[in-house]
Amino acid sequence: MTDEERTETFVGRETIVQELVGIIEHQPEGAGVQHAILIGPRGIGKTSILLTLRNKLAGSAVMDKWQMVIFPEESYGIYDLADFWIEVLKLLAEQSRYSSFLKSIGKLQKDFSDRDDPAEAAIALIKDWCAKNKKRLLLFAENFDMILSQIHDSRQDARLRNLLMNDGTLMIIGTGISFFEQTRSYDKPFYNFFRIIDIDNLSFEQSRSLLLKRAAFDKIEKFEDKFGDGKLRSLQYFTGGNPRLLLMLYHAIAGSPPEEIRLGLEKLLDEVTPYYKNKTEILPPQQRKILDHLARTGAETREGVSPTDIAKTTRMKPNIVSSQLKRLSSQGYVRAANIRGRSSYYSLSEPLYSIWYQMRFGRETQRHMEWLVNFLKNWYDEPEINDELIRIREERIKYVKSDEVVAIDPDGKEAWAGRTRAFLLLITQEIAVSPESWKMKAHFEEALKSRPIIGPEAWDKLALPILLPLISSKNAELLLQLFSVPELEQEFFPLIRALEFFKIRDRDLIEKLSPEYQGIVLEIIEKYDNQQKPEEPETIDDKASQT
Repeated sequence: MTDEERTETFVGRETIVQELVGIIEHQPEGAGVQHAILIGPRGIGKTSILLTLRNKLAGSAVMDKWQMVIFPEESYGIYDLADFWIEVLKLLAEQSRYSSFLKSIGKLQKDFSDRDDPAEAAIALIKDWCAKNKKRLLLFAENFDMILSQIHDSRQDARLRNLLMNDGTLMIIGTGISFFEQTRSYDKPFYNFFRIIDIDNLSFEQSRSLLLKRAAFDKIEKFEDKFGDGKLRSLQYFTGGNPRLLLMLYHAIAGSPPEEIRLGLEKLLDEVTPYYKNKTEILPPQQRKILDHLARTGAETREGVSPTDIAKTTRMKPNIVSSQLKRLSSQGYVRAANIRGRSSYYSLSEPLYSIWYQMRFGRETQRHMEWLVNFLKNWYDEPEINDELIRIREERIKYVKSDEVVAIDPDGKEAWAGRTRAFLLLITQEIAVSPESWKMKAHFEEALKSRPIIGPEAWDKLALPILLPLISSKNAELLLQLFSVPELEQEFFPLIRALEFFKIRDRDLIEKLSPEYQGIVLEIIEKYDNQQKPEEPETIDDKASQT
C-alpha cells in the first residue's frame, strides 16, 4: 500500500498507535526506557501499525529527540548480538543519510577476526552517533521473535536486556506472531521485560468499515448496497477478522455479483495458496504431518482430534505429539479444546486455513465446503429472510391454496415451491398446536419431495424463513427428528449441532468442533438460546388445511 491508501483504509488500530505515541513521548531521559512488542498472527496488521506510527511521528516534535530505524520484515542475516548491532548501524547510516558512517562500519567489520566479538565496538559507534546528534534511536524491529530465536543464546539475550534496561540510548518497538519463549518463560532474561500489546482480529463493525473504506478508495460504487450486511458477515466469518485475509477476499469478490460468494471464496483459496503453502512448508516434517492429520480428520468428522488418536494414526510417540502440538499452538496453527478435564481435542485454528487445507483432499471435501458456504449465505441473509417471512405470513392463504398454480403447471418449479411452502407452514401449525402430531413428519416428507426438483439451494431458501423462528430448546428434539435425513444432516450440520446442544446442554459438542463450524454454531446458539416461545402462526382455515 501507498501511504495514502494506508491512511484512507486504516481501521481499528488507532488506539494502539496512540498508545505507542504516548509511550514514546513519556520515556525517561536515561535508564528505564519502556520497550514494546506487538503480538499477533500473520496478516493481523502489525506492519500497518508500525508504518502508520512512522508516518504519524515523521515531522512531529517527538523526532527532535528520536531517530527512527526501520528493520526489514525479515532479518535472516542476524545470528548473534554483533550481527544485530551491525544491522542497526547499517540501517542508521542508510535511513539517516549519514553515508560517511559506512566507512566506520566497514572498518569495524575488517578489524575484528572471526573469534573476536565486535558487539561492544558496534554499540560504541551507536552511542557516539547518538551523542553527536543529540538523539536516541527508535528501533522498529519486525519479527523480533525470529531475531531472538536466531541469536538463540541466553547469555547474549542477557547482555541485550542489560543494555536496553540500563543505558537509555534506544527503544525497541518489535513484533512477534506469538507470545514467544524468550518473553514467556520465567527463567529467560526477557521474562516480563517488554510491554506486550496484543493485536486482536477486527470485530465485524471494524471489518465492515475496512471493506467500505477500501471500496470507497477503489471508487467501487454502491458496494454496501450490492453486498449487504449478510454477505459482509460471511466475509468476516471466513477470515475471522484478519485484515490481510479480508482484503484478499475483498479483491477476489469486489468485481463479482454478490450472490457469487462461493466463487469468490474459490478465487480467494487460489490466491492464498502461496501464502498458506509457505506457512505450512516452513514447519518441520513432524509438525506438517500432524497438521495434515488434523485437516483430513476434521474434513470427515468436523471435530478436533485427541493427542492419543494423533499418535496412533501418525505412528509417533505420544510425548512427541504433545510437544509438537504445544509448539503449533504457540505459533497459532492449532487450537486446543479441553473437554472437562479429559484429553484435549486439537483442530486447525483459522477457519480459512482449515478450509484451504481441506480443499486439497478432493471432491467430497469440496462438497462439505459448498454446503457450509450455502448455509452461511442463507444464515447471514437474515434481514432478507425476515422480509421473506413477513411476506409469507401476509400471503399465507395464497401459498397454502396452491390449487390454481398446480392446475396450470403441475410439474413446474413454481408449483412445487408452492407445495413446499404449504407443507412447511403446516409444520409450524402442528408445532404450535400439537407438537406430538404425526402429521408434522408427514408434512416435512412432502415438503422434501420438491427438493430435487427446485434444487437444494432454492429449497433451503424457502425452508429457512419458516423454520428458523421455530428453533428453541423446547423444539430441539422435534426439529432433530425432522432433519434426520442424510442430505439434510450433511448440509444443515451447523443448525443440527446447535439443536443437539439445546437437547442435552453438553458444551463438549461445541468445543470439539473444527474452526470452520464452531463460530457459526455458536452464533446460532447465542441467537436462539433461551428465546421466548415463537409467535403462533395465524389460523389456517379448514379448507386451506385440507389443501
